[in-house]
Amino acid sequence: MQKNTNYEEIASTYNQRYIGNMYPGTLKALRRILSEEHHHKVLEVGCGTSHWLKALRADQGISFFGVDSSFNMLKKSQHPDNIYLTQSMAEHLPFLDNSFDFIFVVNAVHHFSNQIAFLKEAYRVLTENGRLSIIGMDPTDRRNKWYVYEFFEGTFERDITRFPTQMQLEKWLAQIGFKILDIEDVEMIHDPKFGRKVLQHSFLEKNACSQLAMLSDTEYQVGIKKINNKLNTRDGENFVFENDIVLKMITGKK
Repeated sequence: MQKNTNYEEIASTYNQRYIGNMYPGTLKALRRILSEEHHHKVLEVGCGTSHWLKALRADQGISFFGVDSSFNMLKKSQHPDNIYLTQSMAEHLPFLDNSFDFIFVVNAVHHFSNQIAFLKEAYRVLTENGRLSIIGMDPTDRRNKWYVYEFFEGTFERDITRFPTQMQLEKWLAQIGFKILDIEDVEMIHDPKFGRKVLQHSFLEKNACSQLAMLSDTEYQVGIKKINNKLNTRDGENFVFENDIVLKMITGKK
């Protein structure tokens, strides 16, 4: 396995993940936070192709900013109007203290090389009473049942080391000085694949998700072979490839 996902390579196909699933719960949760208080400046860290910033920018009177370490991901954004983008590491945000009312991260914190350093940076650039929301998966949540973990060896074990658990995030946030405001499920994905339809699943492509992108070509093909072997068994045509994923949001206030 590779140590990190190379988003410079997979930027061109990244937005395919939103085809057929626009993650409405995530968008609803972010819009609710924006509506609860009057925010002036909002920052997304790990903004990638600016999918979420584009969806939120209709909110009037807010200046939206995004940072990502991948130049090609930012380039894929195609310079969206009223969104200010910067290439930067999450652990070294190029902003002054007390710059933003709200910072959010969606499915990206596990890519940050030093998650505690990022949380400290977020605390620094937030205004007093500013909020930080982190949305993502906790692989240790028993409600998650994903066939990728079953058929591609090492992916689950690797995610355990990459993804902070809910309890880890709570502990780190409290240590840095955040007050935990809420922890909630924002997305309950239930999208099982039956029999050979799994082969048409967009997330099964090599660069569709970081779990597969980090595999070597040989490791990836071994997993594909395991899926085909299962399909060729007596019950293969009716086999259910489980695809249940829960996304949680934890919100803290400075």
